[in-house]
Amino acid sequence: MTFLRETDHPWFQGHEFVDVRAPELLERLRPLPTEGKPAAWVLDLDSTLFCVGPRVRASFDRFLREHPKAPLEWHRVLPFLTAQTLRYSLERSFREILERWNSREEAAVKAKELWEAFHEPWKTAFFSNRFLYLDEPYPGAREFLASLRESGRELVYLTGRDAPRTKAGTLEALRLSGFPWDAGCHLFMKPDGETSDLDYKRRAISVLRQRFGVEALLDNEPENLVMFAKEVPEAEIVFFHSIMSPRMPTGELRRYLQDRKLWRLVSYV
Repeated sequence: MTFLRETDHPWFQGHEFVDVRAPELLERLRPLPTEGKPAAWVLDLDSTLFCVGPRVRASFDRFLREHPKAPLEWHRVLPFLTAQTLRYSLERSFREILERWNSREEAAVKAKELWEAFHEPWKTAFFSNRFLYLDEPYPGAREFLASLRESGRELVYLTGRDAPRTKAGTLEALRLSGFPWDAGCHLFMKPDGETSDLDYKRRAISVLRQRFGVEALLDNEPENLVMFAKEVPEAEIVFFHSIMSPRMPTGELRRYLQDRKLWRLVSYV
């Protein structure tokens, strides 16, 4: 699987990354005293362990099927809506696809119209159990997590998905993916759909630090990484480079990292 890695986020400016692949990362991390608590890695799901492209594509396909009078051009977009073209902003994804046969100005207008029509159906389908089983693990992710479990580390899946709408689908996706799911694995989900991912993860991490010796935190979102660096000063911060929200962190990562490296996981293989 090849997938899009966004590079134009302003957060990239002024940061020095240490690029590593997963096997090398485990070799280079310093041992962390866990004070009798089980050692654990905290891992995000969407766009970190799972590529959500198939879920987006399925929700768009369903939208088109339910709108038989949709413009033909909208149907032309579907084959190009893949992991290689999918950005965090679906409107931008649509625009870049439409530019294949429209001017940039025309594509922008048409993408806006398409996104306005698709936004609510997408939100209903994407944040539900319906298509979660389609999420695909990034290449090598399941093997990497298996190696973490074999080393004795526990795994904490800390996701911004909310339990009421997506718990059943998330558990099914974990099973289908082959990701570890045993007594040493734990799933933390938001209790509702209104709480922001950042606020929930900030509260959750304070609980996790009491239960586990957190060795590393893996996420694709800059604002989460900055929060983790501030709240868990003993842990390694690992950025999985895929797609990300345009939201900018409110804190300064370099100050919170202190002498830690900012690891960029470029591949699980």
